Amino acid sequence: MESFQEQRRKRFIMITAALPCAKPDNAGGRYVKWVSEAASKSDDVFIIAPDGPAAQRALKSGGVPRYQLLGRSAGRMASSWDRALTRLLSMVAPSLPPWRFVISLLRDRQVLEAIRHADVIDLQWEEYGALIPMLRRFNPEALVVCTFHDVLSQRYGRASQGATSHVARMRWAWAASTARRLERSIVRAADKVVLLSQKDADLLPAGTAEVRVVTPPLAAGMEHVDRSTPVLGEILFVGFLARWENEEGLLWFLADVWPRIKAAAPEARFRIAGLGVRSTTVEAARLSDVELLGFVDDLEPFYERASVVVVPVRLGAGVKFKVVDALMAGVPLVTTTVGAEGIGDPSWFTGMHDDAQAFADAVLHILQEQGKADHRSAEVREKALRVYGWEQFTDALCHVYGPLLLEGISKQKGSL
Repeated sequence: MESFQEQRRKRFIMITAALPCAKPDNAGGRYVKWVSEAASKSDDVFIIAPDGPAAQRALKSGGVPRYQLLGRSAGRMASSWDRALTRLLSMVAPSLPPWRFVISLLRDRQVLEAIRHADVIDLQWEEYGALIPMLRRFNPEALVVCTFHDVLSQRYGRASQGATSHVARMRWAWAASTARRLERSIVRAADKVVLLSQKDADLLPAGTAEVRVVTPPLAAGMEHVDRSTPVLGEILFVGFLARWENEEGLLWFLADVWPRIKAAAPEARFRIAGLGVRSTTVEAARLSDVELLGFVDDLEPFYERASVVVVPVRLGAGVKFKVVDALMAGVPLVTTTVGAEGIGDPSWFTGMHDDAQAFADAVLHILQEQGKADHRSAEVREKALRVYGWEQFTDALCHVYGPLLLEGISKQKGSL
């Protein structure tokens, strides 16, 4: 039987799209940070991730565990063959990890040696679950866990339904089909599969893998948000705008919802926080006379000021961390049915609407009845804190990775 010290030194390999770092700039980065910090207290953690702009931002943030970056894109210096292959693979195999990353992994002796001796191989994001058969050949004994940050078949299926052209609709339908095949493969090949809501767990086909739901500890850092003096008329959006579903939802809000709010409440002010803003959003924000804040290191002051948070996402899948963050902060929230799914129940939301006029009316009602809305949101906050707290998270991680991880959880303040 292994001694306690031997158990504490198990080799934990995390293969992830995002490097865990001190100040993640997106929701997935926050989750991998929590898991890697927990694991690092009891195991030797080694992170394997694709190189690129996101990885370089993480390195600048600091706090990255031992890591190896693989498969950096050639960028503008890439050959026409390289660019053509990348485009082709993105169309025919959209649910796979970057091809440069996979090739580099197979060529890197240090990485392969680490995989061969790993006790746990932790795959973050569904795309990286495609590597399981290959990883099994290198190490058939390791515990293999795959975490679905969202379910790609649902994400791509919704994109197909919302596409405005036949070509785009067919492309996304093909992507959804390939994702469903990948999901069937993962639930047969992995030892354990992790999802962030029961709604997502119910989307997966039956398989041999043990399925676990882990509620992220989004209450961390929100315990001290002071909602005593919100600024009347201040509306806040928070989101990583490099994700097309966040951008699409924001553009819909600016085009169809914001003018209705502004017409009824000229004093209203709209502020947008988040990294990854593209030129289309910059121009839409300029025309709508709203404020782009960019990446915000500490969102607490903005949640304290906001009269209402809006999450107008209409596409995508998975748990929307920005929705839970607003609930944790006790801010009145208006979102869509997509934004609310997998989170609490409908009574948690001050407004939940997919129609532009109904969405605008819900925001205006909050601005007119701020005191009542704040009181209701404070009650919802207490319910949400019990669901998304650290105790639930650590208990779930214990069942996924082992009881020693319980020692590794230390409370920390989350940011966007």
